[in-house]
Amino acid sequence: MALIVILSTSAKAQTHPFIDSLKQVYIKDKGADKAQAAFEVAAQYFNYQLSIDSVQHYTEIGLRLSEEFGYERGFVEGNYKYALVHFMKGEYDKSIKAAWASIDAIPENKTMEDERAMITAYQVIGNNYWMQEDFESALEFFQKGAQQAEENEM
Repeated sequence: MALIVILSTSAKAQTHPFIDSLKQVYIKDKGADKAQAAFEVAAQYFNYQLSIDSVQHYTEIGLRLSEEFGYERGFVEGNYKYALVHFMKGEYDKSIKAAWASIDAIPENKTMEDERAMITAYQVIGNNYWMQEDFESALEFFQKGAQQAEENEM
């Protein structure tokens, strides 16, 4: 009986109607759109807390496709998602490195979306330091994020 419950729980955790429909979009898309669709699938796995390994898998696909098709925005988004993956796995130094890679990939002519990405990357860095009980550094990055948000009236 326990085996049946475990198997049905495992199968249920891997399927979600919204994610399944996104995967269909991902399969049909081409080029940079395919990279963006992969990032969206990764985001939904993260949002629904279904599988951190699936978040990582689709993030890797999105980054590979971003490089292949010159999708610059993909480096911002992909590295940010890597930062979340590593944070969830307790790999705080890797998470900080990925968050910085996301910030470094933001183009000079920033859009509001880029500003939001920078703010959330600062928050992730702060959370990593917080988890490592480096509260001074955590506060520094929380304040950087708050300052950036205030400057952009967010």
